[in-house]
Amino acid sequence: MKTKLISLFMAVMLFGCGGQSESSLVSIGEKDTESKQPNVIIIFTDDHGYADLGSQNQVSDIHTPNIDLLANNGVRFSNGYVTAPQCAPSRAGLLTGKYQQTFGFDENKHGPLDTKVPTIADAFKELGYTTGMMGLH
Repeated sequence: MKTKLISLFMAVMLFGCGGQSESSLVSIGEKDTESKQPNVIIIFTDDHGYADLGSQNQVSDIHTPNIDLLANNGVRFSNGYVTAPQCAPSRAGLLTGKYQQTFGFDENKHGPLDTKVPTIADAFKELGYTTGMMGLH
């Protein structure tokens, strides 16, 4: 189950894995690493339009140099869709790889996500990744 979840996520949401040199794989505090695992960064935004990134080359007055660098040196998936019209259920679907209705999270009022529901972070941790999340509300 976890392998399928990882495979799905890697196929659909992989960012920042290309263009790395050996030196970029060294973690803070480590002198050397044998790891060849790609870095994975998932950026999930609310109310985000197609033209809202400089890398989309739609308008000249939007400057997003750091995200553009990730987009230009990584893997981009530009044809993704959310599974709910609200933000919290969409995030729950992304984090679990399941339709959020299958575990009772189909409206914003149903949060937070139950800690018993396996997430992509659980699967990545089993593979030796350090995971983290940040958000602004």
